[in-house]
Amino acid sequence: KNVKSIAYILVVGVLIIPNFTAMSGVLPEPPAKPENGFGSDNRPYDVTSVSLDIVASDFIVENMTPESKEYDWDVHIYTPSPVPKNMPLAIYLHGYEGEEEEVYIDSLRTIASRGVAVIFPQYASNYDVSKYDVNMLNYTRGGSNHPQHEWRYSMAWEGVLLGTNYLENSFQEYDHSYLWIGGHSMGAGTSLYIIDKSVEMGWGNNSLIINLEAPWVYSSYSPFSGNLTNL
Repeated sequence: KNVKSIAYILVVGVLIIPNFTAMSGVLPEPPAKPENGFGSDNRPYDVTSVSLDIVASDFIVENMTPESKEYDWDVHIYTPSPVPKNMPLAIYLHGYEGEEEEVYIDSLRTIASRGVAVIFPQYASNYDVSKYDVNMLNYTRGGSNHPQHEWRYSMAWEGVLLGTNYLENSFQEYDHSYLWIGGHSMGAGTSLYIIDKSVEMGWGNNSLIINLEAPWVYSSYSPFSGNLTNL
């Protein structure tokens, strides 16, 4: 009985000890938040937003799941107000099943509140791949040959073009030579293709920032793997 009690105490101790300093409050505190610049709460611009319907190409829609076909797909565009001179462009790509605007609303509005136009294109995560043999799937060097990549990436790019057309027609100050491209999870994988297409368009010539958050698998087959040699 004593051996069991001692063993129990030892197990409890092993579980508690690694967290003891944190629970007791003796760990160092994070640095003070800066008043200006990166990491601060300084948001000099108000934010306005608009949503545009995405009419995806037939080859994308025909491969969607029934639920995806019924979804109301949009591209959400955020702009700072007043519009700054040489307003840069940010493209934010959502993760798997993160299509809802609310998932990333804080990030999108924060970027826009610092003087950057933001495009958030929704693109379908789920497709009917029942006709494909699961044994065909191959994961290599962080990528895969999933057939869904072509449809996801193509739909994302169609949304980006819809958003940039709106900005070009609405704001003289819009300047895509200053470009930020970022994505979370599946969106990080999608980013490689979007970066490639953006560079082909001549965007990001003055500055190009790439931000990949918790990256997930990207397409391992051309032309959707993203040719980054042009960087």
